[in-house]
Amino acid sequence: MQSTDRSQIKWISDFIWNIADDRLCDVYERGWQPGPDDVEDDAALVALGDDAGDVTQKEDGDGEES
Repeated sequence: MQSTDRSQIKWISDFIWNIADDRLCDVYERGWQPGPDDVEDDAALVALGDDAGDVTQKEDGDGEES
């Protein structure tokens, strides 16, 4: 692999890690909370998943699944 290829790969890797680090700072240091546009309902999450059987059932007040 050429030196320029390695330096480009390193630059891309550093760029991706910096983006991830910024997002973690948003969550942990700045107290980011999900807004209404960030929360998905169970139906949307099931549509994204491979198996609908992986979805957990909601529990009622006494701790038993309904």
